[in-house]
Amino acid sequence: MITRNDYSWEVQKGLGEQGVLRIIDWLHSLSRTTGVWDVQNEKRYQVKDIDLLVTAEGSRDNLNDAIAVEVKTDFYTSGNFYFETVSNVERDTLGCFLKTDSEFIFYYFIKLDKLYILRTAAVQEWFSANKSSYEEKHSTSTDELYSSKGYAIPISHVPETCIQKVVHITDERR
Repeated sequence: MITRNDYSWEVQKGLGEQGVLRIIDWLHSLSRTTGVWDVQNEKRYQVKDIDLLVTAEGSRDNLNDAIAVEVKTDFYTSGNFYFETVSNVERDTLGCFLKTDSEFIFYYFIKLDKLYILRTAAVQEWFSANKSSYEEKHSTSTDELYSSKGYAIPISHVPETCIQKVVHITDERR
């Protein structure tokens, strides 16, 4: 079992990889999916904070027609999305939530096996207009290599216009 003290950068990276693999499996299980490319280790997509490219029926099965997806895997069950606005305070690095060029953010709660498909532009616009209503959180990694900033936003506060779909992956695959 992972505790808060065990939630180091290495553990976070491992959970993120597990989440991406789970999402890839789920996407492949959908009848409309025609292609999934894991691009998270490709530099040209890393700078855009894009993890996956996905094609579906009706599109040509190539990267030019693919939908860009950023996957965020969250271990916690707090009922919040965590929108990271600064990923490394010491280096003044913009957080993935604001930086991603994806069309969708797949926000996956790994312990709940629940996926929220967020429309990136819509949720970023809503957040920008409403972030003053929430408290900015500042956290230091357990290995104290860096600190980050972001906002814990209750899921119930994010409007339906920002959420494309909510999926219980285990149920969806049956």
